[in-house]
Amino acid sequence: MTQTVGSVHQQLQRILDRLRTLAEGRADRRILADLDAADRRLAEINFKLVVLGEYKRGKSTLINALLGEPVLPTGVVPLTSVITEVTYGSPPSARIEFLSGDVMPVAIDSLAQFITEPHNPGNRKRVARAVICVEAALLRQGVVIVDTPGVGSVFSQNTQLTYQFLGEADAMVLVLGADQPLSAEEHRLLAALSQVTSRILFVINRVDVLSQAEREASVQFIREQLAEIDPQARPALHALSARQALEARQRGGAVPAAFADFELALRARLIDQKSQILAERALALAGRAVDLIALHIGSERRAQQLTLADLDAAITQFDVSADAIRQQADEAAVLLRHETSQIYKVELSALSSKVAERLSAELWPRVEQELQARSGERLRAVAWSLAASIGTWVVGDLRAYHRETEQVVPSHFAAALDRYTGRVQAAAEETVALANRLLGMESPIPRIVAPIGDDTRFYFHDWDYAGGPFRGPVWRLRLPRRWAAAAARQLLRELLERRIHQNLEAIRWDWMTRLEDAVRRFEAPSRDQLDAVTEGIREALGRTRDLQTATAVDEARSAARLGEQVAELQAMRQELTRISSAEGVMPNDESVPM
Repeated sequence: MTQTVGSVHQQLQRILDRLRTLAEGRADRRILADLDAADRRLAEINFKLVVLGEYKRGKSTLINALLGEPVLPTGVVPLTSVITEVTYGSPPSARIEFLSGDVMPVAIDSLAQFITEPHNPGNRKRVARAVICVEAALLRQGVVIVDTPGVGSVFSQNTQLTYQFLGEADAMVLVLGADQPLSAEEHRLLAALSQVTSRILFVINRVDVLSQAEREASVQFIREQLAEIDPQARPALHALSARQALEARQRGGAVPAAFADFELALRARLIDQKSQILAERALALAGRAVDLIALHIGSERRAQQLTLADLDAAITQFDVSADAIRQQADEAAVLLRHETSQIYKVELSALSSKVAERLSAELWPRVEQELQARSGERLRAVAWSLAASIGTWVVGDLRAYHRETEQVVPSHFAAALDRYTGRVQAAAEETVALANRLLGMESPIPRIVAPIGDDTRFYFHDWDYAGGPFRGPVWRLRLPRRWAAAAARQLLRELLERRIHQNLEAIRWDWMTRLEDAVRRFEAPSRDQLDAVTEGIREALGRTRDLQTATAVDEARSAARLGEQVAELQAMRQELTRISSAEGVMPNDESVPM
């Protein structure tokens, strides 16, 4: 990016503020809704980077190294006990937000009284979070760094708080220890993270306490452990010393090469990517608002040049034709809902049937092998043990299916949305073409901008991990093995098939609800945008008709005012084009109607 997120934010905010003044002057609620959405996008340009890890892995030290100064307290015992956000602010300051809703400013050097376990054990002070504002260069780019309590310590509430916070992260840095193998809690955390986001960087901290050979062995060992958790992943591991990086920054020197590489990856893979996307979305909404206001003002300006009789005829013809065009958009919405339902009724059902057949063929021999290998044990105990294992095996194998659905479903849904957007855009184009013909003008066509939100991401859960219970004559398992063996095989086979189908249906159901929700979130805003085009023209025509009874002086003043607004909108469009060109995005650069 050739511009910082902060500079883009400021330029866009100036344009949005002026557009809001114009929209409020015309009481245009639909354009105001667009501007509200753009404001929200700008607010979201702040990138929330969450630093995670087991206690005493050096998370706070790593953050301090990124900031260039020891902002967060560190120590030899588990310290951080509440969520702590570090954001840009000048002059530096800090505040404590309590669960009660109260907010208390505090000195940065007194934060330990509220955010550390020794001074606030079990969060007895009922702190919701701490917010620190400092003038670090990284934060100036719109990054908010979040320090979380370490997982796996004796303070179980810290672990729970960290897991509860995962959903708020834009990206994550997981800090591991070079001198310690992955713990059971870190394995659990990695499994949870793999279901939430792919935007994860791995830091292996404290390499300075190891020899070169020990360092290489540690990195290789951790790489192998990560591969066991997710064989498909190829994570980049950054082996470094946060302590050495912080000390170098405090001396005013260059950080070690490994830490510099980590910072580059942090920007390239995580921060810049999302920040640019959010800036592009805000630009699209701002550009649309310019086009809409320009269309409305241009319609009013041209309508003023018509006689009353011609204006009445234009209003009548526009109303009739616009209603017919609106019907086309209604039909497009019905088609979108149908196409979306076909994704889970047809595509996912067909895929699920293939997976069910494959899983059954692969897992049943595994069950029989276990039965044979444990023939010397009590059959009842073996059967119940296998019931639990079946749940584990099914869920484990369905992770690959989950990844497959993440490719299939979004691609089909995106295609359906593209077709729907195209139909609504065509309706908008037809509406503007009608107004242009009736009023003798050449207004640009506002684009239909997709609602801004997360994609239909599916979070895979261990739906029925435990397996069991059996259904049917379970009492037969108490019989001697020669009579109970057939019953055990029957019960286990039925349980395997049921577990497969239950989990597959749970995945399909989850996709169905997410897709239907996405359709609702997409359809209404898209239709509202078409209404903004239609109703804005109607209101402009009606306002002009009202002006027909005004004095010539008032009419002249109105024409002059509209001319000034057209010139201002033209300048805004040029400014948006300049910003987006620097951002790497080129919205249409059509001129506003004259």
